Amino acid sequence: MLAKLTTRFVNQLSLNIANPQKNVYGQIAAFLQRKNRFLVEKAVHLSKIESQHNVLEIGFGRGFGLQAAFKAIQGGTGRLYGIDPSLYMLEMAGMQLSDELRSGRLFLIAENVMVMSFRDNTFDRVYHVNSFYYWPRLESALKEIHRVMKPNSLMVTTVDLKQLRSSKLRGLMKYGNCDLLLYMTCLESVGFQHVRIEYVQDDKRPYQVIYAETGKK
Repeated sequence: MLAKLTTRFVNQLSLNIANPQKNVYGQIAAFLQRKNRFLVEKAVHLSKIESQHNVLEIGFGRGFGLQAAFKAIQGGTGRLYGIDPSLYMLEMAGMQLSDELRSGRLFLIAENVMVMSFRDNTFDRVYHVNSFYYWPRLESALKEIHRVMKPNSLMVTTVDLKQLRSSKLRGLMKYGNCDLLLYMTCLESVGFQHVRIEYVQDDKRPYQVIYAETGKK
C-alpha cells in the first residue's frame, strides 16, 4: 500500500511540475519553484536586456524572472511578455506582479509555446528555464520561437545539471526530456546560429547556460 501511495504521489507531482494545477500537487510544485529563482534571474542577467527591448519569457511560473526582467525595461519603450500553459501559474504570477501589470508594459498570457499568437519578428530577447523539457515536439516549438524573434536577437536558457540528475533519480522528470544535446541540435536545425553551452562556476552554485542567436534570418 505504501509503495502504491508513493508511486501515485511521485506521478502526480511529476505531472504538476510539468504543468501545475490548482490542487495540492500543484501547490507543492509551485513551492519547489523557489529553487528556480537563482537560475531564472541568471537567465535574465545573461540576456543583456535593454530598456527598448521586447522580451518574452516562456514558462514564467511564479514570475520571479519577469520581476527581474521588468526592472531592465524600466525607463524605456520595451515591453515584457510571459506565456505559460498553466492557469494556476497565471493566477499566482498575476498576484505577484500586480504593480507591473498595472504599468501596461507587462503582459501574461495562458498560451502554449507550440502555437503562439505573436506576430513574426516581435522579440529582441527570449529566455526560459526548466521549460523545454516539457515541450511535446521540441523542433516544432523552437521553430515557432524562431518565428517570433527578430533578426539578430538572442535566446538564453539556464540549467542546473546536478539538480536535473537529482530530480530524474527521484522520478520527478517522468514527463520531461532534459536532453541538452537534443535541444542544441534542434536549435541549429531550425535556423538558430552560434548555439553554444557554457559551464559557469558561480559563487552560489555552478550552472550551465545555453545561448542561441537568430542571425540575419
